[in-house]
Amino acid sequence: MDNNEGHRPQPDGGPPTARDQAPRRPISLKTKPNPWSRILWFFILSGLILGICIIIPIAMSLAMRLTFDAQVDSDRERGDDRDTVLVGATEETYISSVVSGYKAEFFPVRLEDEKTAFTAIELLYGPILLTGTELQLNGTSTDSTPDFSSNASIRLNSGWTPVFFFIALILIFILVAIVLKKPADVLIFVFILSIIWVLWSLLVWAVAGVVLGPVNEFLNRLLTEEQGSARYSMAFLPIMTASVRVFIVGIVVWFLTLLYNKAKSDNQHITVKPKAGSIK
Repeated sequence: MDNNEGHRPQPDGGPPTARDQAPRRPISLKTKPNPWSRILWFFILSGLILGICIIIPIAMSLAMRLTFDAQVDSDRERGDDRDTVLVGATEETYISSVVSGYKAEFFPVRLEDEKTAFTAIELLYGPILLTGTELQLNGTSTDSTPDFSSNASIRLNSGWTPVFFFIALILIFILVAIVLKKPADVLIFVFILSIIWVLWSLLVWAVAGVVLGPVNEFLNRLLTEEQGSARYSMAFLPIMTASVRVFIVGIVVWFLTLLYNKAKSDNQHITVKPKAGSIK
């Protein structure tokens, strides 16, 4: 029997090569999924969620709450006879205080003069306000008034709104986990959604000076003559709390998904061993 039988002959009549002797594998028409396309869809879904959160406060005409406080203390040492309160005292400290406060609940669309300003705040900061994070405004005296302190906060009036937001967010994470069936993909989605929230928070914080211009004038009208005037700027750290809350909720859902998949996998690998002497 010829040893070269069944081998493909070479064009030059030479012996078959190792490539010719190797078994032929069937050509697969399946292609591996591109991981970057999945990440792109995660960004698109995250952007869609962010867009919905921007629209919700305006579309549902959610009420807002403004809280304002201002205080100026005068602390001066009295050392001369004309200013002495207690005659004969070697040292005195006199403190006088002017305190003012203001609270308001309102619908931005129903305002008159400040309608545009607060509607812009509700629009731009909607994704942050929906997480229950309040916008904190810190006042700095422009008249060099000693011992001046003032702050204001803006948040959604109803405490149930953040609750419903996080319930909806949890359902979205669960739906993504069911569709993807891979905890690693769920974790990637959580990171991407959190990054989108961070980028949006940084953007709206950067333009806060322009957005808060009319609000700054409104808050200055609440100051007394002794308190002078102030410039209000948005605090940075509180506004980033929204991203942290979104990330924490996502991590919790991812961890629970991981535990569920592990328990399901362990149950599938449980086998019942036959007893000794039993007939298989």
